[in-house]
Amino acid sequence: MKARTMHKKINWTPEDRARHQALRDKFQDWHPGPEELLATGEYLGPFRSDSYHAFRVALHALKTDRERQGLTLADVEKRSGSTRR
Repeated sequence: MKARTMHKKINWTPEDRARHQALRDKFQDWHPGPEELLATGEYLGPFRSDSYHAFRVALHALKTDRERQGLTLADVEKRSGSTRR
């Protein structure tokens, strides 16, 4: 039985690839602990589960309202002037 790929192919831009490679290179030999990572100012700490839940509820409400209005993501993109990314 052959295994199937479960992930969709991501079409990264050259900038995305460079950013991801820079992160891989940075952490290749540096394995900071939480305190050291917090001290760099690049990490703000763990995401609290109650905050995450509130975020998911808000996203669900936005999606439900968008679908109720019959709008696609492309419609919202055009109206808001932002991109899907």
